[in-house]
Amino acid sequence: PAEKSTGRQKRRKDGTDSYRKQFLMGGNVLQRQQAYIGINNYLFIQKFLSVVAPKVSMSKYIDDVLTAHIEQYQEEIDSLYHNQINNEQEMIMEQSFDILTTVVSGTAVFLLVVTAIHASARLLQMTFGKKSGLNRKDTKPENHPEKKEEPPGIDKQCAIYKEKYLTCKPLAKRAHVCIEQENVSLIKQLLLVIEPKASISGYINNIVNEHLEKCKPEIIKLYKEKKADYGN
Repeated sequence: PAEKSTGRQKRRKDGTDSYRKQFLMGGNVLQRQQAYIGINNYLFIQKFLSVVAPKVSMSKYIDDVLTAHIEQYQEEIDSLYHNQINNEQEMIMEQSFDILTTVVSGTAVFLLVVTAIHASARLLQMTFGKKSGLNRKDTKPENHPEKKEEPPGIDKQCAIYKEKYLTCKPLAKRAHVCIEQENVSLIKQLLLVIEPKASISGYINNIVNEHLEKCKPEIIKLYKEKKADYGN
């Protein structure tokens, strides 16, 4: 029993050590840009950091959470972004093709009328019974770029991602944080293409909220361990 207990403790220790190395090593946010998260998440992180890692700033912690999220969901983010770009390009091409078709059709009717008149005049002038006709060229079908099929499952993953992170409700109560400008710029560009109605703060808050829920066991364990060390 003692060996089993030691094994479980080691696995839990490994989990908290991994979390500490990824999110609680500190550092500085060099190029800061303002953002917001929900007040409840802010207060929870503030309380957690004040006990477990007092030297780690709120901004650095949240920036590390965002960086880890972007790396984890790189495939879904890239797919959503490029699919939307391709859809917009196809829409523009279709509109341009419709306009071009209208212009070409009008021009073709005019040329047919002129050609018919010219042919009639030639028929009247012919003395050897020669006939003339119009050689109509077949219109070549418009070549549209073929859509590349996504790997199986990616469409569903993208749908889940949009529902989970890009359905952003307004933050009734929020708190100010600063994160790396590079991450803010990336998020702005992403939302502008994929979901223009989603707010940057709402998107960031969804990511932070999901992280806190997923990593709750490690966070609570680290907190309790530190509190025990302080004798509280």
